[in-house]
Amino acid sequence: MDDAKTLTFYLKQPFLQRAEASDVNFINKISHAFAQSGFETEFRENTTAEMIQSASREGYSMFHMDDPYHDRALTMRKTYYFPFWHIENSAKRWEWPVTKMAYDPETVDADAAGRFFEQWQNRLFEDGETKSPRGDFIYLPLQGKLRE
Repeated sequence: MDDAKTLTFYLKQPFLQRAEASDVNFINKISHAFAQSGFETEFRENTTAEMIQSASREGYSMFHMDDPYHDRALTMRKTYYFPFWHIENSAKRWEWPVTKMAYDPETVDADAAGRFFEQWQNRLFEDGETKSPRGDFIYLPLQGKLRE
């Protein structure tokens, strides 16, 4: 195996076991995409020692919710609702590029947004009694920044 063409996921238990058993669809999709470019996928337990060693290993690192501290690493974390995920160069949501974007409602395709909303509302809130109300709200990654 060419170590330079390796993507290593650093995960804590029991997430590590699930990933090794191919039971995490998001990781499966990433692994498949990298395999199309000749990459091998490897899994390691997300310990301090393993993370430190990741910088000296060839290949690339994907940390789960930890800061990627070297130039061949990124972090992945779930967005607010399954199955949405982010891959970013910071584990801090308030540093993600999306938090710095201006929102212009004129650029949103209302029909597409409505279909997206209905599809996910039905999937996430199957019971009509628990459906989220329609209103003027959006989810933003603001933890730790609400007072600024």
